[in-house]
Amino acid sequence: MNRIQPIRTTRNSWPISLYCYHQCSDQKCSSSIQQTTNENGDTIILFEQNAQYKDGKCERNNIVYPTFIQLATYDYARPYGDEGPLYEPDQIVIPDNDFDIIVDFPLEHVTSIHVQSEGNCTLRKLLFLLRTTYEDIYRKEEDTATEETFILSKDCSCKEINLERLITEQSEEGDIDSECSICYSALTGALSKLRCSHVFHTECLMHWITKGDGDKCPLCRTTLYECKENCSDGSISYSYTTRVIPPELRDSPFRNRTNGIYCIYNYDYEQLIVEQIFYNRIQRKLYLEMSIY
Repeated sequence: MNRIQPIRTTRNSWPISLYCYHQCSDQKCSSSIQQTTNENGDTIILFEQNAQYKDGKCERNNIVYPTFIQLATYDYARPYGDEGPLYEPDQIVIPDNDFDIIVDFPLEHVTSIHVQSEGNCTLRKLLFLLRTTYEDIYRKEEDTATEETFILSKDCSCKEINLERLITEQSEEGDIDSECSICYSALTGALSKLRCSHVFHTECLMHWITKGDGDKCPLCRTTLYECKENCSDGSISYSYTTRVIPPELRDSPFRNRTNGIYCIYNYDYEQLIVEQIFYNRIQRKLYLEMSIY
């Protein structure tokens, strides 16, 4: 077990450390990650079977490690860190029943949130207070932010078209080019024509559609399909008015900035984790080191 310093509430301030037991699972423990460097100086990540993982347990089973807490999934009844059950969740970490939480992430301006609890505050209770505090911050932010109109993009329906159906079989007879522009061999055998009237070996064209540039003629770059939506490379731009763009409509994993009472930037509540906590009893203020998961 790692050496864990106890909280000394006789002091004026102290860190509130976060630890959890390692709980084994096939996903986490059956293989190990090895990092090495090749002759070119490139970093190579290797996944190897963990020989010490037997009967559902590895060499780290039940050992206590530093952890972080993902707020959105924190469960008061079953408090967990990233690897397993929280270490000593019922220890008293704040011997006061009212204090201020100093919140600066992910806000543009530092704010102070006053909280009250019944009796002394245990680690279990403190983390629950942090969860409900941030839930309230995000709810109030969305309620007070103004709506904005964003220009978003989505896939056009033409992306779902089976391009192989857009080619037309061509007879060997008639005025056609002397060679296939894909394989540069004579145009004999099974031939196919695109809407731009260029002719190719059917086999070459099928390979081009599935393995090559896909939706354009290999000779003149005309698209195989004329989209009625006048899209740009399979995408359509449209206006969307909202306060927070839903995750499924974003072109990045990050939240748009909002201008409510807290001015939240970049990150969703579901991404937030608590890494470290520090309490100043003289000021009765709780400071947080936050990040994203």
